[in-house]
Amino acid sequence: MTRDYTDLWVSPDPEILKRLRALGYSACGLELGYGEALPQPFARAAAELGISAVVKRIYRAGSRQEILEKLRGRPGNIILSVMPLSREALMVALRDERVDTVIAHPEMAEVDRNVLEVYQNPLEISLAAVRESLKDFRRLKNIVRLCQTCIAEEKPLVISSGARNVYELRKPRQMAYLLSALAGYDNPWDEAVSTTPYTVVRRCTGYV
Repeated sequence: MTRDYTDLWVSPDPEILKRLRALGYSACGLELGYGEALPQPFARAAAELGISAVVKRIYRAGSRQEILEKLRGRPGNIILSVMPLSREALMVALRDERVDTVIAHPEMAEVDRNVLEVYQNPLEISLAAVRESLKDFRRLKNIVRLCQTCIAEEKPLVISSGARNVYELRKPRQMAYLLSALAGYDNPWDEAVSTTPYTVVRRCTGYV
């Protein structure tokens, strides 16, 4: 079965686009600042390569109020991700349907029973965050526990690269195997780099 592999978090670099296509990706999320639109030349390049490229914005929030303020009047044609800086922010971000993904990080609050009850939106783990956690055993342990819990509970997960250059990109199956390895599973968690993130892109482009 052909999969629409998707890297939901990369920098807007034309060379990254070319490399994504060469690695077999069909879609990507391009991190841009607040109010920035995808430049037309870049959009044309993505179309020529056959890649669905969508603007991605990441909001850091420490409270329910912060999230609600940032979500007010959000555009419908972008990927909106929230990086929660508190347990309260995590629970709000996971259940608010205006949030596309919730950015996981090593210092994030634990995904416990109460969090699982409101867990609807995909948690997004980046390769960049995994690399950063390797410097500290405690932080790596947090990432591993997060992966184990989400996969065991069959909650939606996304793994993205967070790439700033072409050297930080990886093949889709490598990403899927990494997520499985972190959770202690043998088979690649393909959904996290295909079905789940691709559905986010399709929704943002009006196809879902």
